[in-house]
Amino acid sequence: SKLDRMLEDEENARKRGTMTMEQYEAVKFKMAERQLERDQKLRQFSAEELKALFESCALVISKVGRGYIGRKRYKKLNEARDFKKKQSAMIVSIQKRVRGIFGRKRFKRIRNIYLENVRGF
Repeated sequence: SKLDRMLEDEENARKRGTMTMEQYEAVKFKMAERQLERDQKLRQFSAEELKALFESCALVISKVGRGYIGRKRYKKLNEARDFKKKQSAMIVSIQKRVRGIFGRKRFKRIRNIYLENVRGF
């Protein structure tokens, strides 16, 4: 029936974390209440207390910013190090192949010279 489907939809929404309109309104109301409480507390602070609060907030914000920049820098350096590592491995591989080609050519030339000298006798 229609009521069963509505209850099922509401249960699925609850499992997904989707709120009903009543829940949304309640959360919205609580958020507004808390904001009013914070504003009221800030109004009661003296100038020195406000200054100390803002300085501590600024310190927290700068710590978070420095942490973000540090993590970003670390990631960039790590990627650069990995790239250099892969690049050097590829360079060694290329050198190995080229040296192998030149070595085989050299050996072939030496073998031909040796065979010509052996046949010449």
